[in-house]
Amino acid sequence: MSKYLTKLGDNAKKAFKNIDTKTKNKVLRHFANSIYKNKNKILLENLKDIRYAKSKGLKENLINRLSLNNEKLDSIIKSIKTVIKLKDPVNEKLSSWKRPNGLKISRVSIPIGVIAVIYESRPNVTADVSTLCFKSGNFSSFLDQDIDSRPKNKDKAHQRIQGGDIPKPEISDRGRSED
Repeated sequence: MSKYLTKLGDNAKKAFKNIDTKTKNKVLRHFANSIYKNKNKILLENLKDIRYAKSKGLKENLINRLSLNNEKLDSIIKSIKTVIKLKDPVNEKLSSWKRPNGLKISRVSIPIGVIAVIYESRPNVTADVSTLCFKSGNFSSFLDQDIDSRPKNKDKAHQRIQGGDIPKPEISDRGRSED
């Protein structure tokens, strides 16, 4: 597992080495536009997820959280657009000082590299985590989601970067035996 996470971190460093804020925001706008343009397809896929979840005997409260509609998709798009407006946190000088020997030291924000998130039945979480990780230079997200929400979320996370030279995020289903 640590080799896998190290590889993800290395991939994140390479992918973000020369990506500026303007490019990040362009990719995020593409992600939001892709969701908007594919609303009907996403909603149809969500119906399949709901049917699948019901067939697995999921509780009604989990099915309600898994369910998407136009309002929820609009909320996801709005969240992405909000992140676009945020200042890029990468390479932000947080503080600096000079040592008695003349050495100048700066504390600068840098990406973590790998963000691990475990969640269930919340399609918006994939978009939220992907967007925040991308904006903050933590492109290699390790998303481990419950079986009931897996198909749609993978497509949504991969959609966000299609059409560019930026590699797809890593999404793992480690430990899941069902397809």
